[in-house]
Amino acid sequence: MGLPWADLPGLGDEEYPGFPADQAPEEMPDLLGHHNVMADVLKENPGVYKSLRTKQTRLGVTFAKCIKTGMDNRGHPMIKSLGAVAGDAECFDTFAPLFDKLVSNRHGDDRLQRPHSQSVGSRSLTTHSAEPLAGYVLSSQIRLSRNIQGLRFPPAASREELSEAERLLVQAFMTLDDDMKGEYFPLVGSQSYLPKPGGMSEQEEKALRDAGFLFYLPDSTAILSSGSGRHWPRARGIFVNKARTMIAWVNEEDHLRLSSLRPGGDLQTGYREVASVLDAISKSLGSSNGFATSDRLGFLSTSPVNIGTAMKASILGKLPLLKPMQEELNAWAKPRGLLVRNAVDENGLRLAGHVEVTNRDRLGVTEEDSVNRVVEGMAELVLAERLMEQGMSAKEALASVESASDELILDEDDEEHGVHWGHAGDHLGAMICSAVAGTAHSTPAADKSLPAVRERLGASLIDAAKTGNLVAALESEHNKERLDQIRQRVARSLLVASMSQGLDLAMEKLLQDRRLEEQRAATRIQAAVVKQKEEESAAALRIQAIQRGKNERRLVEKQRKEESAAAVRIQAIQRGKQQRRQVEQQKKEETEAASKTEAVQKGKAARRDVAAKKAAAAESEAKPERDDGSLPEIEKLRQQLAVELEASLQNGSLERALSGLKEQPQAPQAEEPDACLLRIGRALEAALEDGRLESALSDQFKVPDLPQQPQAPSAPTAEVFKVPTPPSDMALRGAAAVMKALSNLDRKIGTLQAAIQEAECKIMERSSEVGMLEVELEKAQSDIRCLDGEMQEQMKMVHAEDLRTLQLQDVHRKLIDDFDNETMKTRHAMLNMDANLWSARSELSTASTFADLSSTALTSSLYVSN
Repeated sequence: MGLPWADLPGLGDEEYPGFPADQAPEEMPDLLGHHNVMADVLKENPGVYKSLRTKQTRLGVTFAKCIKTGMDNRGHPMIKSLGAVAGDAECFDTFAPLFDKLVSNRHGDDRLQRPHSQSVGSRSLTTHSAEPLAGYVLSSQIRLSRNIQGLRFPPAASREELSEAERLLVQAFMTLDDDMKGEYFPLVGSQSYLPKPGGMSEQEEKALRDAGFLFYLPDSTAILSSGSGRHWPRARGIFVNKARTMIAWVNEEDHLRLSSLRPGGDLQTGYREVASVLDAISKSLGSSNGFATSDRLGFLSTSPVNIGTAMKASILGKLPLLKPMQEELNAWAKPRGLLVRNAVDENGLRLAGHVEVTNRDRLGVTEEDSVNRVVEGMAELVLAERLMEQGMSAKEALASVESASDELILDEDDEEHGVHWGHAGDHLGAMICSAVAGTAHSTPAADKSLPAVRERLGASLIDAAKTGNLVAALESEHNKERLDQIRQRVARSLLVASMSQGLDLAMEKLLQDRRLEEQRAATRIQAAVVKQKEEESAAALRIQAIQRGKNERRLVEKQRKEESAAAVRIQAIQRGKQQRRQVEQQKKEETEAASKTEAVQKGKAARRDVAAKKAAAAESEAKPERDDGSLPEIEKLRQQLAVELEASLQNGSLERALSGLKEQPQAPQAEEPDACLLRIGRALEAALEDGRLESALSDQFKVPDLPQQPQAPSAPTAEVFKVPTPPSDMALRGAAAVMKALSNLDRKIGTLQAAIQEAECKIMERSSEVGMLEVELEKAQSDIRCLDGEMQEQMKMVHAEDLRTLQLQDVHRKLIDDFDNETMKTRHAMLNMDANLWSARSELSTASTFADLSSTALTSSLYVSN
């Protein structure tokens, strides 16, 4: 899964936060703290800002868009960048007051005054070699940038324009043939190339990264604020040919960047390769979508620095003696339009003893002339390095190769057939002259004699034979007319040297040098073998470390999977516990409902029992008593009283008796019948509760012949019964009230008993529920404590594993960086070893050839002397 590019500043659809890109503010920002060329131009002439602030090109690129990167990044006073980019081809004309200043600052006013289409210089490639001597040149590279006319450049392009540029270029790549055929790899995460949705695979990305072909997302604020990273990684990709000598970057900072890298100094072949690819792409694009260019500025690019030819030609060489002489190298390179820089590897690390020679000028020169300058400049530096190895200073060595180059004259026939007499003969003459001049300037007067000069001349001849220049001059087929003359001169020089014993000394020195060189070659070969073994062992150790890192990553991934599985299990357990709690809650609710139903049924049964008892009691009371003597007398009296009271109440006699009592003259405090009835009922109820009514009735009915006189009251309520002896309506009504009170009491007692039973059932149910809830609560609390402990342990483990993962990632990145560095060092070491082996073999061959030549010359001199 890819990273969220759209959420990262400068990589999504929006502009990088900072200076607005759609419209420049009315007032120019304070630029006192800014250190770039754009800020210097605007500070020097604020009117440029005011006049260009509201302008924009026909494709919609604003002035604010062009200067945004310089406004967002203040820069450093010691390292000044341009601070502006071009959003399309028209920017160089629409915003000319600013861009002309930028171009002039980097290329010079004289270059800007002359149209690039009228550039002076060679239109053909040189036939010279950048490697006059083996073992010094390592690699050569050609890089060109191009943009498609009619589309905005990547810093200002929309998603559709980037996709269209990718479509046109990939369509052109597919038309290439022979060795230029290849494959297009969109960056990981790109969805614009239909044959590879999602971009290249991880294996392809790793292979391109290891080969040094991959370009990465921009990470500097200067590039992000320019807009080159917007819509990342859409429509970005890399094309690589089958031979892996040419790569093309699509929509990096320009629509197209071509690069040809090959070992050795054959820069001309690399240029021809890139030129053929550009021709094929131009034909595929057609006239409507050609490359963005102008007569005044040549090919146009995002950066005003890279216009004109928009090409960088460079050669990497190993020159350990010349590299520290930066002052002499700069003085030598400036008039040639060259730059001599410290060489760096793919990781930006400096390579000890290596330099890179590249063209400085891009505007006002031809592409072929730039290639020729780099090739010839590297050849001169190689010869100067050899002279420094022989004891010359850097200044003298550079002056010697410069004078030799200035005096180089080629015959028409020689130039036509590719014979470089200058490299074969004139350099020999320059070496002889320098040897003689060195003798004249560096030896005392006693050493200026002719034999000393001849001895130095013999040594120079030996050096010329070592470098191969003497053999090349003698073996040139197109110089047969000069061959006899050269042989005579060489013979005379050898004869004079033999007469002065200089030849013997030279031969002895040659033998010593030969033995010394053989020893050095053997030592170098042995050292190279040892170093190669050490590098192989180091590489094996690094591979083992990488494998260990991979194993650790596998363990971390396995542990993460186990943690995720454990988290899933914990979630499942929690869900199971929650479901169990829900089931238990449901069961509890069902139990409560059943208990309530049972309690209601019990209450109903109790009420039914009470009602049945009451009915039975009423029925038993309603039945006539039998004179069988089975019931007590008091019960008979009670039943008879109840029957009489009920009958009196039903036929109204009780009410009439009460009304009769009201009509009789009573004391002035006579009461109403209802009040009297109320008092009688209350008195009877009270007498019934304390047992006085029962005892009174028992006493009354035990004496049947009692006279009709009022009975003496034994209690305060006896006054109510001051009535005649025969039963009257008042007695009946009192008996009815008593029965009613008894019935009410029975009903209350039944109701209370039912309520008590129901309350006891509810209390028992609540007690059982409380007990169950307490058990469940205790269990839940225990589970929660266990889960808290497990979660804390899991969180500790996850935190520890995250830290471990970060550490392993850091170690993995360091191992990858170290592996890449060591791989590059191994490559350079192999190249150096090959160069050293080649040099040693060449020197051995040269020494052997010179020995044969010297033997022949000695024989000839002896023959002439005889």
